[in-house]
Amino acid sequence: MLRVIFSGLTVFSNRVTIKNSEVVIIVEGHADFDQKGEDLVCAAVSVLSQTMILSLEKLTDVKQEVTKDNGFLKTEFKNQPNQQKELEIIISNFYIGLLEIKKEYLPKMALVFV
Repeated sequence: MLRVIFSGLTVFSNRVTIKNSEVVIIVEGHADFDQKGEDLVCAAVSVLSQTMILSLEKLTDVKQEVTKDNGFLKTEFKNQPNQQKELEIIISNFYIGLLEIKKEYLPKMALVFV
């Protein structure tokens, strides 16, 4: 099962809001929609995840700590109040993309806010 954990964030009406000084986003597991190397759902989630991380890196001043392994991706960073709106838009974009994948292909994908 594929699971995305959002820590330090809340969501209301597709809008993600930063609520803590530290933000952690974890993507873990596998979609198991198809065999390894041909799983388009897993590839789509991977593209969204990588794009979010690159957007945070290239469009903001946050310093992320990124951990990658097979079936695991984690980014953590401190909120930058002067860039909070930009951070929330980038993360909201990621969340909306995940919602569409969940709706169309992977209803069992868990999107968890802690």
